[in-house]
Amino acid sequence: MKKITSLLLLLFVLGIYSQERTHWQAYSFSIDGSDEETVVSLLDKQFSSNKTEGVTAYLYSVMFSDSEFDVSHQVIFTGNADALNKMWSSGPNLETQLFFSKMNNYFKEGGSSGNGTTVLNFNSETVFPFQVVSIVNSNSWSSRDIMRNTMKTLNKKYPRDDRGTIHGNIISGVHPQGTHYFVSGYKSYGDLLESDRSFRINNPNYMKDRLKMNKDVDWDTFKRVRKFTRVLVKKW
Repeated sequence: MKKITSLLLLLFVLGIYSQERTHWQAYSFSIDGSDEETVVSLLDKQFSSNKTEGVTAYLYSVMFSDSEFDVSHQVIFTGNADALNKMWSSGPNLETQLFFSKMNNYFKEGGSSGNGTTVLNFNSETVFPFQVVSIVNSNSWSSRDIMRNTMKTLNKKYPRDDRGTIHGNIISGVHPQGTHYFVSGYKSYGDLLESDRSFRINNPNYMKDRLKMNKDVDWDTFKRVRKFTRVLVKKW
C-alpha cells in the first residue's frame, strides 16, 4: 500500500512540474479611503496602456486583517515566467516613472511585497471577488505532497462552482515565516460566510472522505501565520 501511495505522490508531483506554472507578485500598501478613487484611476491608466502581454493585474481592498498586517490594498500580478520576466526586463519608461511618482503621493509608510508560484488552482476560469487568504509555514515535503494530493482528489470528486481554491509556494517576502499559501474565493460575501458550511451539511460523504484522507497528513508540520479577507476592486 505504501508503494502505491508513493507512486501516486510521485506522479502527482511530476504532473505539477510538467505543466507551465503560473507565477505571482504581490504588493501590499495603505492609502486613505478618500484617495481610493484617485489611486484606482491611476492604476487603470497605467495598466491599460503599459501592462505587459501575458500578465494579469488585480487590485484588492483588504477587508479584515490582524493588527500586524496594517495595509488597505494589494496589487497582484500573475503570469508565466516569460511574461513576468519581460515585464521586469522592459525597463521603466517616462510614463511609468511618472506613474510611480504620482502613486508615492498616496502611499503611507509600511506595507510589504512578495512573490511565489501557483501549484493548484480550482475553478481558475471564474472570478471570485471575495477571498480569504491564509499564509502558512510548512516544514515537511512529504506532508505537503500528501495534502496537495488530497486537495486534488477531493476537488475532482466533489467539484464546486461556487468556490475557487488556489494553493502554492511563497518564494520570498509576504511574511517572515510564510512558506505557502491558500486562497479561498467566493462569488459574494454571503457565500464567504455560509457556503462552506452548507456544502459540508449537504455532502456528508465529502466530510467522510476528507476526514479519512486527512489522517495521512501530519498537520503538526503546518502552522498558520496569517489570515485575512480581501475583495476585488478591479482586474486588468
